[in-house]
Amino acid sequence: MISLRILTFAFWFFPLRKKPKRKLGFPGYHTLGRRCGGQRPPQGSFTIMRPTRLFWLLTILLLALDQGSKEWVQRILPRYDSVVVIPHVFHLTYVRNTGVAFGMMAGKNYWLAGFTLVVLAVGFWWARQLDWKRRETNILAAMLLAGAIGNLIDRLRYGYVVDFFDFSRVYYPWVFNVADSCITLSLVWIIFRQLFPAKEVASQQG
Repeated sequence: MISLRILTFAFWFFPLRKKPKRKLGFPGYHTLGRRCGGQRPPQGSFTIMRPTRLFWLLTILLLALDQGSKEWVQRILPRYDSVVVIPHVFHLTYVRNTGVAFGMMAGKNYWLAGFTLVVLAVGFWWARQLDWKRRETNILAAMLLAGAIGNLIDRLRYGYVVDFFDFSRVYYPWVFNVADSCITLSLVWIIFRQLFPAKEVASQQG
């Protein structure tokens, strides 16, 4: 899913960024209000906000779901074995993926792990400028982070990514997992927001 991660971060950073209206201040300046009797910092300063509790809770939940489901599949299924869940529609098929989507870069596991770390580092740097007051921002960021870390843990722990969702009997020929689903759904969400931006609520006067 390496190509999806690149597109995801490209679409994600720019539409959801909270751009400063005036000159930048120094990092952490937004905390001055709490230290000065509740007064707000000057309007010209640049505010670096933090993720909300929703972000952390959702990230932990999705990551636990991803890792728990992979552990469960490895215990109940031999490699390449398949179990029918919905006939002719959905199977559980245990696959070890050492590459990315479409079978590309197979065997380049540690190179892909290193690339994921770089993408995460860039993502954390850009995340300082996002509008964390928006619930949508926290949900998208949690899905992206949980998905990236979920597959990264697999690569570092096993040397491959555990995939098991199999809809090849219907149309989709590639087996995937919870982490892939998080990344893909967030990408679709971001593209939708690019095409149909959310309307900003006009501030009431008086």
